[in-house]
Amino acid sequence: MVRRQLKASGAAETVFDVASADGEPWGIAQFADKLYVTTYAVGGNIYEHPKTPSFVPDAGDAGASDAASDAASDGGDASEVGGKRPIAIAQDTALAVAVDAANVYWTVKNTGFVLQIPRTGSGTPLVLADKQSAPLGIAIDDKYVYWCNVGGEGQLRRVKIGGDPAGSTVLADKQTACSYVATDGNFVYWTAEGPGTTFFQGSVMAMRLK
Repeated sequence: MVRRQLKASGAAETVFDVASADGEPWGIAQFADKLYVTTYAVGGNIYEHPKTPSFVPDAGDAGASDAASDAASDGGDASEVGGKRPIAIAQDTALAVAVDAANVYWTVKNTGFVLQIPRTGSGTPLVLADKQSAPLGIAIDDKYVYWCNVGGEGQLRRVKIGGDPAGSTVLADKQTACSYVATDGNFVYWTAEGPGTTFFQGSVMAMRLK
């Protein structure tokens, strides 16, 4: 399930549930009044949902078909019952997600893809990079998409939004277990595991962007 915590009361509440067939909810990002969530499974999906909670009837509930019919009769899509809308489906082990005014971006561990699709969810996802070694964390600024390859020797890479015929660029190599990344447009920041085999050490790295 996806939950939120109310600032005033401190109480957590469910925003929406994810079916077991979708796998576990993994990455999350927000833009305007929407949340964007990846589900980690062989048949995982990318969902959009309003920040406010909603009840989505299970398929076995008596009200499920009626709710779907109501959504369709109102000019909507039955897949949007309760506010949850698939942006991209059958994404094999989708992990991290980022979003801007135009697009949704995400990484896919098993296939090694970094992908982009309009926030409307229309069309086929655009492959920004392929053959990546277990891409994980992802971040964006106004020009580039950045991600960490947690596999292999570990890399921090970037590519232009919309793709680049020349391919992606390695910003930092030999970043062991490079996992998560953030940027403010001036610097890019990422996490990396430290020397040795223990997970209880490592570094937070930074690089000034040109």
